[in-house]
Formats: sequence, structure tokens, C-alpha cells
Amino acid sequence: MRYSPKEPKDIVRIAVAGSVDDGKSTLLGRLYYESGALFCDELATIEKASALHGFSGIDFSFVTDGLAAERTQGITIDVAYRYFDLGDRRYILADVPGHEEYTANMVTGVSNADAVLLIVDVTKGLTVQAKRHLALARYFAGRSIMVAINKIDLVGFSEEAFRAREADVRAYALKCGVSDLVCIPTSGLLGDMVVHALDRMPWYKGKTVAKLIEDVPQKKLPASGAWCMPIQCMVKTHHGERWYAGEVAGGKINAGDEIKILPSLMEARIASMVVYGRVAKEAQSGEPIAVLFDREVDCTRGSTLIGAGAKAEATDTISVVLFITGKSGLTKDKPYLFTYVSLQVRVSLEQVTARFSFDEGTMGAANALSERDLGEVVLRAHEHIFVLPSAKESHLRDVMIIDPYTHETVAVGKIL
Repeated sequence: MRYSPKEPKDIVRIAVAGSVDDGKSTLLGRLYYESGALFCDELATIEKASALHGFSGIDFSFVTDGLAAERTQGITIDVAYRYFDLGDRRYILADVPGHEEYTANMVTGVSNADAVLLIVDVTKGLTVQAKRHLALARYFAGRSIMVAINKIDLVGFSEEAFRAREADVRAYALKCGVSDLVCIPTSGLLGDMVVHALDRMPWYKGKTVAKLIEDVPQKKLPASGAWCMPIQCMVKTHHGERWYAGEVAGGKINAGDEIKILPSLMEARIASMVVYGRVAKEAQSGEPIAVLFDREVDCTRGSTLIGAGAKAEATDTISVVLFITGKSGLTKDKPYLFTYVSLQVRVSLEQVTARFSFDEGTMGAANALSERDLGEVVLRAHEHIFVLPSAKESHLRDVMIIDPYTHETVAVGKIL
């Protein structure tokens, strides 16, 4: 019998961000422990590690802080991913670093998230790094943001203290362009409002963190409108057929459809397609597929399929919002590699149009961007590229800037 893989569960990605020592890892560990997501052997390992570091009980931060350096220093360095199933959905929670020098890792964690859970210490309020995380979440993870005002036990579960911090968070978020967010008082150490409400905050009638996560809608690619499919690879069978594989990035594609290939602008017809290992007549947005054309075409990794009647305009200037990860910043005196979908072209910086002030929460005029800056720039491509029809609604806005000589990632961002 021929093997046919099962269609996967819906996957919801949550990034957990916040400043160092605000209690991200502890709150997450408590969430996993009380929701039954830890196996017996994992729990035994965590109890042993906790004892070695002088804890009489369980240090829940060790659940996600897996590196030895993280447990020794009590910080998160790399993005720590955790997978667990709940009902018909699979969740991937990413505990992202809180230290400023690891902000690039934080951007990695939030870039593919359906929502962001920001942890804020009620005793410290919005630190500069917490503001940085909130702003980056707005630009790189959309606008589905939840804020846990954590360590509420340190202020005696005070409603007044919670409301004061909530007002500060909402005021800054509004400056960043986020008007719809949820704030919740939590104690990761004691477990209040993480999985269970308990009874120490009768004044709060909202949902727990676990319930908020359950209610996060999965980010969907556009199901209608212009469709496109970036080509990830070509597979040649022993019969000599060339199949082109990728993921439908919005819309719907049917066997027999006439298509156009970018950047060559050649046209062809889809003779056959395979979806999830089975021959199919159609494919929806988000589905991985392989297609066979009715003729030989100029198509390879970096090419993109669009509908034959779709409009695609070539351009050599691209406006993007970038977060600078390279130590030397972004300069006008050198070329860079611009990675867009599976395409890579050389570009140079033409103009810096704005820089984001994390302290003020607004974009302002600027002429340069340095390491860990967020700003808007105009890039000049050394050849024409096509901005895809579905780029405004999907992950097809994502770009990366690479130094061609050191292969260092200089910046990550999105097309405006």
C-alpha cells in the first residue's frame, strides 16, 4: 500500500517576550507544568537541575532555559521552542531572550508568530527593553499582542498597581500603532492567572494566560484573490519529469491553470499537481505542493508562479522597514545581498528615511541606522525584481540583508 502522509494539525505560534528578569521563563515553565505538557523524565531532570542550583522545589525557568549558560546565569540567550498539543491544535511557544544584546534572537522568535505574549514586571514597569520588544512585536508579528503584568505577588496582588502598569502599557502601545491588546495580572512563581485563576485576585474577571493562548486565531494566508507560489526546489524524476515544489502563498491554484513564471515571464499550464503526497486537482493557500508543467520552462529556485492574467510590476527600488542586527550597521558605501522569498539579488542603500525611537515609541527623521536600530529605508536593487501580488497580506513581505563578504546577517525586515 502506498504511504500517504496525514494532513497536519493547525499550528499556532506564540512568542513570549519581555525584558530580562521579568519572569518569562518561569511563567512559561509554570504554564507547561500545570497544563500537563511535561513528561515524567523531563520533570525529573528539571527537579534534579533545580536541586543542583539550590532550589528546594522546582525552578520552572529550567523548563525552557535548556543551555547550561542560561541556567547558570539565570537568563535566556537563544530562542527556546516548546511544542505541545491541545485539542485539535498544536502550539509552538518561543521563549525569546530579554537581554538587549540578544535582541536579534528575539526578532527571530516573533517573526513567524501568530501572537506575542509580552511579560512586564509590575515592580519595574515598561523598561526600555520591554518597549523595544513591544515595538518589534508590532512591526514583525502583527498586532495580536497580549501583555502579562507579572510578579503581581510582589505588590500584594494590588489592583491599583496592575491598573497603573496597564495604563502605561496601553499608552505606549497606542504610540506604536497597537490599539487592541489584552493585559492580564499574573504570578509565574505562584501560578495565579497562568492556567488557574485561584482566589487571590477576585477583582480581575478576565481570562487566564492559558485561555488567552487557546483563543489566539491562527494567522491565515489570503484564501482568495491573486495567488502566487515561490519555487523552493526542483525535483527530477527517473522518468525525466521536472516537478517544481513550493507553498501556495495565498489564493487557490487548480490543475490545468495557465501560469506565468517570474522573473522570466514565460507562460505554461499546470499539467499535474501533488498535495500532501497525493495527486490533486486543486491546492489552497498555505498548502505545500509540487507541480508539473506541460512544457519545458526556465524555472528554478528563486522563481515564482503567478496567474497568467495577474499583473506583476518590476522595480529596482524597494522601501522596507529593517531591524539592524549587524555590528557595523547599514552603510551606503558597500553592496548587500537582498534575500526575498527564495530570491537573492544585490542591493545598495539609497536612503534612510526614518528611525524608530524606542523611548518615545514613534518614527522620526534620520540619515543612518546602527546596530539594534529599527527604521525605514529605500534600497536600490542591481537588477529588477518583482514584488509579489500577495506580499501585503502574508509572510512574502519578509526580507533579509546579508553582507556578501562576511555572510553576516546585517538586517531583517519587511517590505512596506
